[in-house]
Amino acid sequence: MKRVSILLRNWEYYPWQIVYLPVYFYYLFCVLRTGRFFYFGQVNSNMRNAGFFGNTKTEMYASLPTSSYPTTLLLTATMTMEQVRESMMNIGFEYPLIVKPNIGERGEQLEKLDHEQDLIRYRNTYSFDCILQPFIDYDFECSIFCYRLQSSNPIRITSVVGKKFLQVIGDGQSSLEALINKDDRAYLQKESLAKKWHTNFKEIIPQDEVVILRPNANHSKGASFYNLNMANDTALQQIVDGWCQQMKGFRYGRFDIRCQSIEDLKANQYYKIIEVNGIGAEPIDMYIPGTSVWKSWKILIFHWRKMYQISRINEPSVSNFFSDKEGWRELLAYRKFKREIAQKLIDSST
Repeated sequence: MKRVSILLRNWEYYPWQIVYLPVYFYYLFCVLRTGRFFYFGQVNSNMRNAGFFGNTKTEMYASLPTSSYPTTLLLTATMTMEQVRESMMNIGFEYPLIVKPNIGERGEQLEKLDHEQDLIRYRNTYSFDCILQPFIDYDFECSIFCYRLQSSNPIRITSVVGKKFLQVIGDGQSSLEALINKDDRAYLQKESLAKKWHTNFKEIIPQDEVVILRPNANHSKGASFYNLNMANDTALQQIVDGWCQQMKGFRYGRFDIRCQSIEDLKANQYYKIIEVNGIGAEPIDMYIPGTSVWKSWKILIFHWRKMYQISRINEPSVSNFFSDKEGWRELLAYRKFKREIAQKLIDSST
């Protein structure tokens, strides 16, 4: 009943299929105007399917300036643990590390690894290609959504959003489980949190101690957001424009950055881009607490309109144009891949 009450009081926790209801109608409108289901394939010519589905993180990182993202090691599903250790030694990796699927979204299967045993357990659980990166120990994370209608236009930043990791704060009397039960966001994630934290559930958390429950700041994983649009100035626009210029053909999407502070980011120092999302990116300012569902729909439609405009401008010159036939083939292959991963997860848990 508590879970139902939280869901009823907060639209942001509704399934995304419901939240995106108005987008379905706008998308069909664009399909009728263009005569193509995959008209958006022209938006980001540097990304497979414009970044909507199926693109790999290694491809994404390769398009960025080398020093702007964490050192990344690809671990294929066929590599032995001995080969993994050798590759890690050659690149100089030390724990803690971050591991995540090479193809994935919404922070699924992303974990922080503190010891080699964590990596062994992860690879025994998930049999897909994944990437390893050093854990970026900066406390501040933000997302910047931007678009460029055509190459001659300046970059436009539509939102700068600060992220707060899913966390609880100790009071010196309550156990970790009790603190999770008191926090709506944490409570909705309790079942999945138990996989890592169940041995600590009865531990009393000291007064004012902050326990970060998840290392990634995804909305679907319990993170909360706040408005940082006041930071959108010329200095920030120049930094973002530099990234986009490096990514030839990138016109629309969201950068997720972990940094020491927003001021350091503007000064082009002490930051790492941890994700770049193409047309599949959400404008996460729609999830800032206090935003009405009507305003969130307005934000969504604004971004889908820009996506449509870019597709029409880009269409005559794009070099990797693909047909609806190719688009459906790619989508079906991606859905098959996701089903196989889901089945493997079920098999590993039984």
